[in-house]
Amino acid sequence: RNNMAMPNEIVDVGTAIALRYRDKIEEKDYYNLLRAHGFVRKNADRMYETGMRLLQGIELIALERRDKLGKLDIEDEAAKTGITPDILQKLRDITMVIPAATDIISFAVREVYTPEIAEAFGQFDGLDEVVERASADIKAIGMTKETFAKYWAAHWMLPSVGQGFEMVHRAVIPAVSTEEQPLGLDRLMTALDIMPAWRDKLTAISYSPFTRVDVRRMHKLGILEEGDLVRAYMDLGFDKTKAEAMRDFTLAY
Repeated sequence: RNNMAMPNEIVDVGTAIALRYRDKIEEKDYYNLLRAHGFVRKNADRMYETGMRLLQGIELIALERRDKLGKLDIEDEAAKTGITPDILQKLRDITMVIPAATDIISFAVREVYTPEIAEAFGQFDGLDEVVERASADIKAIGMTKETFAKYWAAHWMLPSVGQGFEMVHRAVIPAVSTEEQPLGLDRLMTALDIMPAWRDKLTAISYSPFTRVDVRRMHKLGILEEGDLVRAYMDLGFDKTKAEAMRDFTLAY
């Protein structure tokens, strides 16, 4: 009740410092408040300085990577927040860019973890030139050149599976990779993330079936027997009922 009639509570030190930083009180009012708490002007200035927000370890590392702070500068600034050089180095280590799980899978299926194969396939072509030109950007995001090389090796566009089938049909590549011909359809399907169980089935349907005219002519010549007709017409997309009707038509025609 007495405080309501004659309010005499003064602002605490922390609030006074915050009010000054936010320009809510004049400098002279700040000094008066701190004096009321027993602080002389010199100590009031020190209290004000200690209230200043300091850059934290990760922020300092970001500035270092962007060449905005030198190593000694960052260590001095970090020390003000209680971070020792050893801890600072640990922060550098844990903030380096590392591949995500999806990236690791991409690296695996695109032969990044077998560099001798990736090298043979030309996946590192142009890397040195790009690293030289982009070294500042690579450093700024906290990525090592070794990690960047993995992303580079995996970034290339791949032929579609349809193009892969066409290359097999024209004997440009083998269906199965060999030591002499390492670029095979099987390796392309792996790089395209096609589930293994579907690969041979997709390959099987990539070949053209007989046309309707071919079926009739080949049956007439005895190359296809009556029992082959339904399957031949179903390969063209007819369901069983229609394929049987087409068989009957072929036999009667």
